[in-house]
Amino acid sequence: MDLNDYFNPVELEKPTDYFISRNETFGKNIRINTLNEPIDEISNYHIAIMGVPEDRNSYNTGSAGASDQVRNKLY
Repeated sequence: MDLNDYFNPVELEKPTDYFISRNETFGKNIRINTLNEPIDEISNYHIAIMGVPEDRNSYNTGSAGASDQVRNKLY
């Protein structure tokens, strides 16, 4: 089964206001599903952040972009 059939890649701009070069940082130790780096074998991963860009009939209008906001803070 190819997981790329079920998940859309994300497009993120990398932060430019600071630079951390240490390999131990969180951002250096994650995989992001992008057009250039699609999902591969998932057995090596322990956690996944998935977002649903949808907020129709939601009590929280505007929540469709919540996953991108979380990603921007984490990465």
